[in-house]
Amino acid sequence: MRAVDPSESEVIELHDVDNQPDEQELLAAGTTSDSQDITPNNGHKSLFFEDGRRRIDFMLCYKPAEDSSMDMRRIYERNLREEGLELEYDHKGLPGVDFVKIHAPWEVLSRYAEIMKLRGPMKEVKREYIEDEVDALFPNQAPETVAEASYWYNQVTAYVTAMFSALLSVFLLDPVAVPTCEKKFTCVYSRDKEYLFGIPENKGDFFSPSQRSLIVDFILRRKKFSDEPDNLFAIGLEKLLSDEVYYAGYPLHEGGFRCVDSPNTRKMFYEQWAAYKKVHKYQPIHHIRNYFGEKIALYFAWVGFYTFMLVPAAIVGVICFIYGLVTMGTDTPSKEICNADYNITMCPLCNQLCDYWNLYETCNHARASHMFDNGATVFFAVFMALWGTIFLELWKRYMAKITYEWDLIEWEHLEEHPRPEFVAKLAASRRKRLNFVTQILEPYIPFWSGKVPRYVFSLSMVLFLIALAMGAVIGVIVYRISVLAAFAFSKDFLLRKNATLITAVSAATINLICIMLLNMVYGKVAHYLTRMEMLRTQSEFDDSLTLKLVLLQFVNYFSSIFYIAFIKGRLAGYPGDPAKILSFRQEECEPGGCLIELCIQLAIIMLGKQFIMNNSIEIALPRIMRFVRRIMFKGDVDDEARQKQWVRDFRLIDMGPNGLFPEYLELLLQFGFLTVFVAAFPLAPLFALINNILEVRIDADKMVTQYRRPIATRAKDIGVWFNLLDAVAKLALICNAFVIAFTSDFIPRLVYTITQSPDGGLTGYVVYSLSEFDTADFANSSAPDNPLSLGYPVSICRYKDYRYPPTSDKPYRHTEHHWHVFAARLAFVVVFENVVVAVTILIRWLIPDIPQDVLEKMRREKYIRNHVVMEKELQRAKDNAVGTPTKRHTFVAVS
Repeated sequence: MRAVDPSESEVIELHDVDNQPDEQELLAAGTTSDSQDITPNNGHKSLFFEDGRRRIDFMLCYKPAEDSSMDMRRIYERNLREEGLELEYDHKGLPGVDFVKIHAPWEVLSRYAEIMKLRGPMKEVKREYIEDEVDALFPNQAPETVAEASYWYNQVTAYVTAMFSALLSVFLLDPVAVPTCEKKFTCVYSRDKEYLFGIPENKGDFFSPSQRSLIVDFILRRKKFSDEPDNLFAIGLEKLLSDEVYYAGYPLHEGGFRCVDSPNTRKMFYEQWAAYKKVHKYQPIHHIRNYFGEKIALYFAWVGFYTFMLVPAAIVGVICFIYGLVTMGTDTPSKEICNADYNITMCPLCNQLCDYWNLYETCNHARASHMFDNGATVFFAVFMALWGTIFLELWKRYMAKITYEWDLIEWEHLEEHPRPEFVAKLAASRRKRLNFVTQILEPYIPFWSGKVPRYVFSLSMVLFLIALAMGAVIGVIVYRISVLAAFAFSKDFLLRKNATLITAVSAATINLICIMLLNMVYGKVAHYLTRMEMLRTQSEFDDSLTLKLVLLQFVNYFSSIFYIAFIKGRLAGYPGDPAKILSFRQEECEPGGCLIELCIQLAIIMLGKQFIMNNSIEIALPRIMRFVRRIMFKGDVDDEARQKQWVRDFRLIDMGPNGLFPEYLELLLQFGFLTVFVAAFPLAPLFALINNILEVRIDADKMVTQYRRPIATRAKDIGVWFNLLDAVAKLALICNAFVIAFTSDFIPRLVYTITQSPDGGLTGYVVYSLSEFDTADFANSSAPDNPLSLGYPVSICRYKDYRYPPTSDKPYRHTEHHWHVFAARLAFVVVFENVVVAVTILIRWLIPDIPQDVLEKMRREKYIRNHVVMEKELQRAKDNAVGTPTKRHTFVAVS
């Protein structure tokens, strides 16, 4: 092959392995391709090679330099060409950045599609063939008998479908802007049976752009960049990216999202999916799958389904809240607390500094508590426990339908190569072990001398971080005690009256700030610890990182909530002998209970996380990062270079392999807020619904406008996140039972109504729930400094508990009623959990994981597929026997 001057336009053949051209030859020249693999550019010139015919399936970017990385690139790209890929170079796109355009011809695509077991659409079957198959399924029935038997079923189905279609039409996508993706009849691609597939005249269009990039990525991950035979791990683009031999590797977006004269899928996403004015529309899930791949499409499908399931939860939660709001004026305990005529003097809430106070000062607190602690609380807790189970079961059914429609039912993960970091750190290790699957000697870390110390250190650091979160909670507790004491000492009546609410709101806000700061530390430390563990594959690394971050984030967000729900005021003692933690007197709940404080804490943390930490940051941060990248790689770029798609995409943000991790983690924590303590905050599903409606569009906008196009990764489920959701749902069942039994006043009020009430109601409940204390029994270290601040001497004060009065023969010991209430609380927990668990088991049994119609369609497809293959093979055998050419048959899609 002769050398070619860059100014010439001659096409160079790259399939001659023994005589390969260099970069300069390839700069202005491409490669010859099969004429059946030519794609018309349809106006998108920057998606093709210079010849305007061959599609760019993948891009590599590197910094031109005369060092060892140049040799690795040369060897790597030579191996790519030997594999059959075609390369073209661009040295003028950006100053300091060179680009390598990669095109996969039909021969490469078909070969690797067979290796990767990709599925392709089959040819069409004549309608008569399908009717014959239906007749074969019912050999003893005439067609009119079958039609008559299904007539009424079809009529009812059509009526119900029409009714729901009319109701849901407002949510449907514009069929003109977003064409319907119909389910096609597919089978695993085989080059020996190409006659089964609907291969167009232009063979390159048989595989979608996302499939083409997936195949190229599969090749890039498995090509070596070293000629040393012993260097078995000098392999793959991922290693080259980690060693900064290449800047980036990515497939191209299908044009700009603001194109006016050249419509494309990305523009359709920007207008129909990412636009906030389309928040009420369904998502184009099948188009997302075709463009971004199954892994990302499954995330958006899950978020959409989760958001849809929040609608009934939000409606029920709002109804329960309205019930509490409407009945607030008729709540007997609240009216008794707000009645100043009772003139009930309460004992100090802290030692020395705090003074006596009147019960009616907590009137606002008591009324607010009733909005969330009423008869509807138990119903809503039971509803949400069942909702969590139904949501997960219905998601499994929906996921089965999606994986069937996307032909992923029988797909399995391929064996993973070791992570580049793992190989790099153990490159000099003499310890080798044969991988049974790949039959390659790989470095390994001994379990006892290598892995155990790393795991012990990692576990120790995780426990230290958990202790750090607990320390932040204790700091907030000290703040709350100090502020309450200061308010109690204040002479401002209005300040003392609202002291609890002001303290709860300010403490929750401070706790949110601590959570935000700790999150920054947790993310970095978790990544460091996971890298230190030296895990072999990326899946092992991701699972370990997920476990750490979920545990740390869960403790960080929920530790203060658990404290208020289950610890605060539970072992407070009594005024003469208060319980202490770290020499501090333990906090006590107001007479109205701790549930309102739990509600405030949950609301501020949940809403602050969603609308401040998540949505605001997710909107601003990608745009800031993109602006910085545009400044970094601005240089002297002319208008022509700016129009090149690979230059525009290079300036976008790399999503990375774990780009969906923070999104899943965010919604997992939200699911915890919804289910674990939803009895304390019935409006949580409503706020989660509003957040998720915006979240879908925010994430869509990032994917379309801010991120490079990710590689279309295949996946058949949401992975470990489903198991985590299931674990949170089980934890929620236990927590809600204890919140109702021990945090709310539902059980004490119920026991009082049954055993003590004079009229079968709650009249006198407040006074009955308060015990007496003789102020003469105060120790010197706990007696108030100013006992006459109320204007009169106090000999008896009240505190919330069930204890004998000081005049009895058992002073300050718990009464029998206390143990009756405690037994009722435990009984409620047992009954609640067993009933709800029994119902959830029944629900899981009644709702199969795979819908029956999907099972029937799967069996039907397999039957027809086998029948078609056998018939075609028989026809080919007959044609070959008589020496006639094989006839072309047409097939029809069967769904």
